[in-house]
Amino acid sequence: MKFKLQQILIPILLIFICLMSSCNNNCKEPSETLATPEISQETATPTENPPAVIYIGNKRSKIFHRYNCRLLPEYRNQVKFSSREEAIRENYTPCGNCQP
Repeated sequence: MKFKLQQILIPILLIFICLMSSCNNNCKEPSETLATPEISQETATPTENPPAVIYIGNKRSKIFHRYNCRLLPEYRNQVKFSSREEAIRENYTPCGNCQP
């Protein structure tokens, strides 16, 4: 069963034209339909920045890595550190690959 291109395109074009013509009559301006939420100054500026996670340790092996190391452990075995000193204080050793 072969379809001719005209048999497919004509109904699609008619539907498209019909939809477009009805859209022009009933559509509202975007400013009428969308309300701009007001942001208070309290929520716009955070009061405190959370500490950046720079190093990720492996709970099982007690080895810590840089955040972009290819040898990172699975998520469930990760512990996060904000500094190298913090990881060493917790008895974690540096990774030999990324050398944090």
